[in-house]
Amino acid sequence: CASNQRVENSICVACAPGTTNDAGDDALKEDTACDVTYCAVGQHVKDNACVTCPAGTTNANGGDDASGEDTACSATKCGVDEYV
Repeated sequence: CASNQRVENSICVACAPGTTNDAGDDALKEDTACDVTYCAVGQHVKDNACVTCPAGTTNANGGDDASGEDTACSATKCGVDEYV
């Protein structure tokens, strides 16, 4: 199978949105699965893709599951003696 495909009933099929798979699965062997994509710190999920948080916001923990619902970033708060 090609990149971002998996084996299902001896056929190469596309991975679900928000998941990936390396090329090379053999359709003549057992079914395979795609891996969930997790967003990095400073990213959130939009339409099953990881995108950078808008200016003035952040996702400090990261780890959002791109195969799930859209997520949001939080407003960045200034520390003591900081301002925008």
